[in-house]
Amino acid sequence: TEKTRKDQMSGQQSLFDFLGGTAGATQGGAWETRYPEVGEYDLDQLLAFEKEVLGIYLSGHPLEENESLLRKNVTAKSSDFVMDEESGEAHVRDGETQILGGIITGKTLKTTKSGQTMAFITLEDMTGSVEVLIFPKDYEKYRHELVEDERVLVQGRVSLGADDANGKLVMSRMIAFRDVPKEVWVQFENREDYDSKIAEVKDILRQYDGNDRAVMFLKDTRQYLRLPDDFRTNAEDGASHALGLVLGKENVAVIGTKVKW
Repeated sequence: TEKTRKDQMSGQQSLFDFLGGTAGATQGGAWETRYPEVGEYDLDQLLAFEKEVLGIYLSGHPLEENESLLRKNVTAKSSDFVMDEESGEAHVRDGETQILGGIITGKTLKTTKSGQTMAFITLEDMTGSVEVLIFPKDYEKYRHELVEDERVLVQGRVSLGADDANGKLVMSRMIAFRDVPKEVWVQFENREDYDSKIAEVKDILRQYDGNDRAVMFLKDTRQYLRLPDDFRTNAEDGASHALGLVLGKENVAVIGTKVKW
């Protein structure tokens, strides 16, 4: 009924409010090269080149696009592990559990006396980097995620040594960003716009089966509706692009949710 449908809608501020050659001869006899016309590098490529050549990012940070996912999940950042020169303390405390998120930028393997493999990875976030220690049991469990440029959330125990300038994290669990449950938000101008397009939206969602929730949002009243499990989809691999082609990419957003460890 119309009342039931209205009751299913609940008000919330829009996440969209704060989510956006050939060669030839010249007349003078000299040769010139005609370079092919190519587009700009996409942001990920540009940032990778900047980091490789200059050692820093100039055009932004590759984790900026994951800001929502990080905000919902991380409890500390790499700079929290740096010892203050005056107080001799860090913002995190030895032994406490913290969750960090970032990009794996380095990995070193070490063989223990018993012949098992453990790892040390460098995890970089938007404030710096921190060393993460991974014991053999966890290394075997997560070894396929332990590759450079992989974006991961890491849960672990803080380890602060008296002689270390910076603390480290002893990992207990890890999840790649791509495996974090997500929601695909679809925006409509109003209820009439929703009614006219929802059938097509549902058809698209059914084409891309997955585990991600689909959320419908009304721009004029700031109301949203989470569709039933029948319409769970693959938010990033196809569904969001297909929805963007129909509704406009400015009306589709993929949002990372909170991980249940």
